[in-house]
Parts: sequence; C-alpha cells; structure tokens
Amino acid sequence: PASASAITLGACGLFGRDDRMYHLTDFMVKLALDRGFLRPAGNFSLDLVAVDTACSRVAAPRAALGLFGQAVAISGCACSGDSEAVAVTAESFGVPMISGAASNPTLSESQYSYF
Repeated sequence: PASASAITLGACGLFGRDDRMYHLTDFMVKLALDRGFLRPAGNFSLDLVAVDTACSRVAAPRAALGLFGQAVAISGCACSGDSEAVAVTAESFGVPMISGAASNPTLSESQYSYF
C-alpha cells in the first residue's frame, strides 16, 4: 500500500485556558472529511497543530509562528485582535485562514485575501 500523505491543519485560540476549542476544531475537521466537504486525493493522515494565542494581538504572531511551514490552513483565532495579527503573517506565507469568532469588519478587506 502507498504511504499516507500528511495534511497538517493549524488552529489558534484560547487553548491554554480551555481545551474545548481544540476538540471542537478537531471534530469539525473530521466531520468535514466524513461528510465529503474536504476531499484530499489518495491516502492521507490528518494532523492538527494548535497554539494558544491568548486572545492577544501582541502574543498571537509569536504563538502562531510555528504553524507556518507546517499547516496548509488555519482555523481561528478566537478574537478579532489576534485574528488580525495572525492574518498578516498568514498572508505573507500564503496560508488560508478562517475564523468563526472574529467579527472585526477590517478582516474582510482586500489586504487579507487569505482570510
């Protein structure tokens, strides 16, 4: 059998305080795969790498830096400030990012084409 390709997804949020966000993200990815919303070709394994951005615009970029170079996409962050800070770096690495919690309308602007 062919060896599995690893797909790494990143997640940023308040994981240090409560690991429910991590488990929710993990569940959503597995559900998307199960329902066919994500369709990677061939044999693959899925890894989820999570970082705690502490809902901080200042701490988030350093915390999320380890995701870049590993993750093909990022889910999170939990707050608009840290989402905006991480989105700047995601943009420079060409990594798509989505957040179901960030609500600052500036994140929809063209400067964040990967958000």
